[in-house]
Amino acid sequence: MKKPLLQRKWVWVVGILLIAIGVFEIKAQFSKASEEKARIEATENADKVLKGKVEVPDPYFKSKEEVEKLFDQAGLKADFVVTNFDDKAKRNERDIKVGDCDQLNSEQPNIKYYDTDEVGDKYGFYADKGATIIVGYTDHDFSGGGKNNSSSDSTTQSSDIFAGKVEIPETQFKSKEQVEKEFEAVGLKATFVVQNLDDMATQNKVKIKAGDCGVIADQAGMGFLDDGEKYGIYADEGATLTIGYSDHDFDGTQPETAVTSSSEAEAIDTVESSETDSVEMNSNEAIQDYLGEKLNVLEVNGVYIEPGNYTTQITLEGSTSMKSVINQVAQAVRYLNKVDLSQFSNVGISVKTKMTDGELGFAVKSDWDPTFINSEKALTTQNKNVESFASSWWQLQE
Repeated sequence: MKKPLLQRKWVWVVGILLIAIGVFEIKAQFSKASEEKARIEATENADKVLKGKVEVPDPYFKSKEEVEKLFDQAGLKADFVVTNFDDKAKRNERDIKVGDCDQLNSEQPNIKYYDTDEVGDKYGFYADKGATIIVGYTDHDFSGGGKNNSSSDSTTQSSDIFAGKVEIPETQFKSKEQVEKEFEAVGLKATFVVQNLDDMATQNKVKIKAGDCGVIADQAGMGFLDDGEKYGIYADEGATLTIGYSDHDFDGTQPETAVTSSSEAEAIDTVESSETDSVEMNSNEAIQDYLGEKLNVLEVNGVYIEPGNYTTQITLEGSTSMKSVINQVAQAVRYLNKVDLSQFSNVGISVKTKMTDGELGFAVKSDWDPTFINSEKALTTQNKNVESFASSWWQLQE
């Protein structure tokens, strides 16, 4: 005799599992919302926590002269001591020269690392202004196996790419005075124009003050350079770059208090983002065709049924260098910045590379918020910040 549906054990088991999954999802969403709220509050209170302190510039693989300039600019002093970091140069496939500096030693008493729980988005190493920081440097040249050692031709090619160029310091949410100092330190000049940064502040959920700057937009004399070993956004040495800044205070954590800038109309074209490419991203083929012109796309798998809830998983092929693999993700984000992703709820970007057995395997998997990809900040995505920008990140341990 057949039992009623609700008397069958498997129905009860499935029901209990569904309820458990639902409770887990609710808890996960609540936890994520709580973490986001805590991050925003920590960012708002960061100035109080960091009062009297300055962020310690990263000396890693920089020359002693460059580190001295950066430290002087930050109001710090450097005490250089000889150290051996050949193993790090080899691990990072970098060539180092006499005088190149090591990573910060976090065990010294004058510096402290503040994490996101304490200062939100302003996490990093800090020290009291005027403090003396110990910095290690190498007393000999060492080849870490960088690509520029493969031949004299490649060495020449690498040096030619960056000849007469300097890396552009980040400008987003920094004061005009700070930007001027950082530009002067690397041999650049800044000219400022009023720009409405309210949307940028809202997207990043931060408060800005009058005089705070936005992301530097594409303009003549600047561009992204990458030789497989060194990478970043560079400009001609001595170049003058235009940077937008806010002429009013604005609380981006409270969108309903939005203020319209009285000088918004004065913003010039040079500080606006490049126009969005008119490509409809509503199929695997459309995404593959668009990115395939710039990157090696293995496959695209997505669901494009419900507008506003499109999802896609993009798989790229990278080289055996982890640096290059990570840079593939950063490049994909910058390229996707130019297309409208407003109908998407998630964009996955993964990279496969050849493993020791000769087969392709995942080296990096990441998920991205489409709103971030379409933001101005996404244009600054590089190897050094790509992991922190992603919604989720996994990479193969070397």
